[in-house]
Amino acid sequence: MNINWRSGSREICFQNRTLILKSSGLSRDIDFSAGYPRTLRVKSGDDVLAVANQQPDVRIAGLYPFAEFTKPGMQPEIISCCIKEMPESDRDAVYLEMICFEKFRRIEILYRYILYDTIPAIGIEIELISGVTPLVYRGCRHYEKFNKIRDFSCCSIMDTLTLPESKPCKSLEFRMRTDYHNDLLVENCDRSDGLYCGNIFTGGQVIWLQEAPPSEERMEIFEADFLVTENVISSCGSGFTAFDIIPGQRMKSCRHTLLIGRDCGEACRKYLQRRGYGQNNSAGKVTVNPWGGGNFNTLVNEEFLLREISAAAECRADIYQIDDGFQSGGNLGDLSALNRYITPEYWQFASDRFPEGPDKVVWHAQKNGIKLSLWFAPGCNREFDDESLTVLLNWQKRYGINIFKLDGVVLDSCRAHDNFRKLLESLKSSGITVNLDVTNGLRGGVCEFGEFGPVFLENRYVNQTWVDVPYDPEATLKNLWQLSKYIPAGNIQIEVPSPQDIIEDFFGQNGRPPRPDRYDFKFWLAAAMPALPLLWFQPSKQSTKIRHDCREMMKIYRECQRLISGGDIVPVGAVPGCGITGFIGNGRICFAYRTLKADGEANIFPHHYDSRLIYSSSTSELHPDGRVILSEPGSFAIWEIKVDKKDEIL
Repeated sequence: MNINWRSGSREICFQNRTLILKSSGLSRDIDFSAGYPRTLRVKSGDDVLAVANQQPDVRIAGLYPFAEFTKPGMQPEIISCCIKEMPESDRDAVYLEMICFEKFRRIEILYRYILYDTIPAIGIEIELISGVTPLVYRGCRHYEKFNKIRDFSCCSIMDTLTLPESKPCKSLEFRMRTDYHNDLLVENCDRSDGLYCGNIFTGGQVIWLQEAPPSEERMEIFEADFLVTENVISSCGSGFTAFDIIPGQRMKSCRHTLLIGRDCGEACRKYLQRRGYGQNNSAGKVTVNPWGGGNFNTLVNEEFLLREISAAAECRADIYQIDDGFQSGGNLGDLSALNRYITPEYWQFASDRFPEGPDKVVWHAQKNGIKLSLWFAPGCNREFDDESLTVLLNWQKRYGINIFKLDGVVLDSCRAHDNFRKLLESLKSSGITVNLDVTNGLRGGVCEFGEFGPVFLENRYVNQTWVDVPYDPEATLKNLWQLSKYIPAGNIQIEVPSPQDIIEDFFGQNGRPPRPDRYDFKFWLAAAMPALPLLWFQPSKQSTKIRHDCREMMKIYRECQRLISGGDIVPVGAVPGCGITGFIGNGRICFAYRTLKADGEANIFPHHYDSRLIYSSSTSELHPDGRVILSEPGSFAIWEIKVDKKDEIL
């Protein structure tokens, strides 16, 4: 059972029960002599980043493996080792799958290692079939009453490294449910208890990225996502708990990926781009969603949508997204509040508002060059084991709709999580992209499911007094700036409401948030341009000036997209609100923003030979040494730059 395989920067060798994996300068030696993986060494070039583990790399809470094998049949045996073709979502990845079996408890475990060409990344997933249930006590009361010291028996570990020496550590925690707060990124540094929460961990050059829901929204029992004990680091959480395991049923984990790099943000962005984040039907597209204008579910009918689509085309949008309210059966409240059993008939267009069904609306959208998208809530109260796939495929087949906003998602069990992923995989194989709403519920956040479509990040209103967090262009820019350091900006939808919809008595009074129109509307639009602009209003009800400003800025957005061309977008400068801030796209385009209290000059861009001003809302300068000057508070500018003499600026 020997393997010697090489392609590009990737190598796989399995001999004498030792597995050697190499990926673009990252190498990892793993000992399987005991029937389970134990890392011997991790190197990046000549640098030794990890030495031999004393414990197994992978541990499943209450089940696998035992620390000592004292009875016949308790030592796992390797029953197969092979290289598998990658699925579409992993593009140029290759899979090495090792299957081990323990007779004593009839446990079969598949270790899947994923290697990528040209980037130093090795991912791991496991699939487990157990003949028995784990021996783990359940319940918080047990832990609180009977465990006088911290109990690790409920902790599943997906990967472990032993560093040659202790390193400063940090985890990055992405907080979603954005309906309730505006602090989307938390950094946890050098915790004395060794417990870190988040999706990303850094310790020296070692980086782990967990493709899993946000830390606050997981079903795990253990209180942390990474565990540090002296110089031993563990990436925790399999995606299923000990109490999800049913004898004979296959359990699949989430993916934990080991990355190597001195720049954590760059390593994560490049990896997620390779995973397909930002590469879908919505890439580089402008979406109109009328929900932000208010009362959409009472306005929506055939006549209203015909006007809306014409106005969306005037705004130079690409997609018009019909939100909750078109369907005959009811609205999201039927699921979220009343727990209704939904059938396919629920999702038919309401006949009293659409006497011809959606045919006339579909035809009008095609005539105006607008793609239609629909809001949809799959069956969260049936663990997504419902007719959602059939409904969506029927819409695609009959009306050509291949973009859907998925809302009302609740991943409150392992089965729900697995079924939801299967739904997404089936949709993707049929050419359908989803917008993944992360504003509420138990959902995948920004680090999971991004290969299936962009994240619908926030609901931010200027016309609703009940909201906890209203729209503010400065805060919105800050959220994008912070997230885009680690997550490809092209996979994040950033909303732009209309200043015309502002409720006058809500903003600017004592105890009230600041008025968003202290910034010009074009600044609102420009703040979304490094990402995916989401026009969060009803275009048919806007003034000629609002639609004209949209048209002008979205024309510039398309020029920027041509220069970015799917490349990397890097945040630079100060955190918005503290100084001039900006983004660099594909090394060819620079976005600069001056918030109201920021100084007018900063050195934030790279040295370059030449530049061309694409647009500026005030007098602005960009010097070859990277120094930018914006003359007016609350202004912005965009340049194309030439970083090499052979480059050409059109």
